[in-house]
Amino acid sequence: QSQVYIDSTEMSSTLSIYSRFFISIGKIDSAYICFNQLLKEGNIYGKRWAYEGLTKYYLAHNENHKALINFDNYQRYNDSVRIVTAADEIAKAYTMYNYKVREKENYELKLEKKVSNIKLALLGLTCIVLMLIVSFLLVRKNLKAQLRKFKKERLKRIEAESIDENKLKENENRIKDSDIYRLVQGKLN
Repeated sequence: QSQVYIDSTEMSSTLSIYSRFFISIGKIDSAYICFNQLLKEGNIYGKRWAYEGLTKYYLAHNENHKALINFDNYQRYNDSVRIVTAADEIAKAYTMYNYKVREKENYELKLEKKVSNIKLALLGLTCIVLMLIVSFLLVRKNLKAQLRKFKKERLKRIEAESIDENKLKENENRIKDSDIYRLVQGKLN
């Protein structure tokens, strides 16, 4: 047969509440039973309360020697509770310090990430601007090359036309200088 597991913290809390309740309604003997049970099953806080309660119980029943023994135990547990409380406070302070350090590190990492993102965006923007400038220069170079080519071709055509015109004039001059032309011209006049 298995036993039900009961946490000492829960047992201490429960027995402490019962003992306080019994004291408040005047049932000191029932509280006495709770105190003795706390000494067996309670945690450090429950035992401190039990020794305090037993000290008061024995003083009320004029058992000063038992009251003194329980008071000494109460003081020992009270000192232990102070040590545990101090250790808990140190642990809390250490945890808070670690939390703040981590929080600061997280903030710095987020800040670094934002700075990296901004740098990356600026780098991307710079690349785009450089690509646009290079594209503009290439298009401009191509347009200038096409314009030069067009001007050369036009110049060649003009030269060719000029040469053709000169040949035409030469031919015309030859014709005018020819005897046949003079003869026809003379007959026409």
